[in-house]
Amino acid sequence: MTLDLPPEALPLLGLATVLVATVAFLILGLRGSVGSLRKVEPAFDPGSTRISGVLVRWLEGRSRGFGFRYRLQPSTNNSPGAALLAAHVVAAFDWKAVEVGHGPQLLNLGTFALVQLGLLHDAEIGDPDLDRRLRFAATSEMELVVAFGGDSPRAALRQLADAVNFHSIVVHRGSCRVQWSPRDASLDDSPDVVRERMARVAELLTSLGVSPGFPS
Repeated sequence: MTLDLPPEALPLLGLATVLVATVAFLILGLRGSVGSLRKVEPAFDPGSTRISGVLVRWLEGRSRGFGFRYRLQPSTNNSPGAALLAAHVVAAFDWKAVEVGHGPQLLNLGTFALVQLGLLHDAEIGDPDLDRRLRFAATSEMELVVAFGGDSPRAALRQLADAVNFHSIVVHRGSCRVQWSPRDASLDDSPDVVRERMARVAELLTSLGVSPGFPS
């Protein structure tokens, strides 16, 4: 049996085929993402978790007094993928620290643009090891230096930066986002690893005097 279509209908048929394939790909991807997120639920406080989002799925829950959101960015031909951890916070100023050698990709695109516009300024904190390993930027270099003037916040940042695949931490407009890249299922889907990541982020934020915040 053959289906005779007028020539003008062929482009529409091709477009429909592409749309169906795209929707199927998204549905399968979302199912896979939710399955991976469910694996790490034990990392959060019992009874505190829920899946949120539509096209981008997050696992939300509490740990160490902070409300965290966790999501997975799959690897593609153009991206190594990542695991992202976010929290609403109350911070005195905006700053970021990016592992040296990582370009302005994924969640760093926005803060990279702020540096280019002069709203964030390249800085150093005065610790030779961390200044060598990380590229810092902040709205106020003086506030950044003062915040990291003690041994406790420097040790906490070093612990965070020592984690496998650590990429960056960004505190901006009441949000803290930490990225590990490339995507590694053996780490990103492990409750023990995610629990340790949240503990290190919470320890750093607390040592800096950053307190949990609430969605605006």
